[in-house]
Amino acid sequence: MIDDIRDYARIGLAHFMFYPDCVVDEQVNITTLPGILARDDIELVDFCLPYDVAGRARLTAALRACDKHLGFAIHPFPLDKICLGTTVDNEKALTRMILEDQVAAAAAAGADAFTIASGIDPGVAARPAAVDQLREICRWLCRQAAEHDMTVLLEPFDRDTHRRFLMGPTTECVEFVESMQPAVDNLRLQLDIAHILLAGETFEHAITTAAEHIGHVHLGNCYISDPADPFYGDKHPPIGYPGGEIDVPQLTVALRALLNIGYLDRDQRGTMAIETRPVAGSNVEELIQDSLERLDQAWAHV
Repeated sequence: MIDDIRDYARIGLAHFMFYPDCVVDEQVNITTLPGILARDDIELVDFCLPYDVAGRARLTAALRACDKHLGFAIHPFPLDKICLGTTVDNEKALTRMILEDQVAAAAAAGADAFTIASGIDPGVAARPAAVDQLREICRWLCRQAAEHDMTVLLEPFDRDTHRRFLMGPTTECVEFVESMQPAVDNLRLQLDIAHILLAGETFEHAITTAAEHIGHVHLGNCYISDPADPFYGDKHPPIGYPGGEIDVPQLTVALRALLNIGYLDRDQRGTMAIETRPVAGSNVEELIQDSLERLDQAWAHV
């Protein structure tokens, strides 16, 4: 493809992955997010906010002042311990309390999208009840988000490899979204190309299956071949990480599939955020530049 990919998509960064400690250390979030917002080589930023009141207020002001498309993620929520579709009463109350706080934070920051993940899979026997509860929480959440003109994005994860989340295969995620229509019209899917491979699917299958429901895309990498590797599973190594699953050739395949379904389009540009984390001792700026360069290389082969 000769044309610039930015003519077909709004390209951005998932801040919380380039600075992964920000999810557990609020000061890292507070000190590093403004620098990402100030960049002139991206159009969008995916972010999360701390619970610290002063820190949240400071970042909210910076987010409001920036000129970027903003996507909010609930990464501080302990999704590896609690399923959003939990059937346990006190966990259900906790889930709503946290989500209500996070929706308010996202709205105050001016976010257009609010990303959730289903959380930990309770197992085969309990899965149907958990899906029913997730459907109920999503109905409630989508009503909350609609009051602020926000789209809720459900992000599919693997169920068997690393995260072992409730949702799940792409086909099931599409069925889940469609089961809530037409009453709910602001729920879509956020596809992560690394999660597609971790789930044992192909780019073509997942992207084609989800085509009508894709609201956002994350571009990254994963490591599957060696459980002993520090980046094994869904730990978002750099694109091109030795032994990883995604480099320029695989990225090319994913981009071509997104172009074929019309998600990448001159008249209605889709949104894509690079979501990778630095290896020990590496430079974040160099990682960002390398990621953007590999994206351009992949697009040139589409």
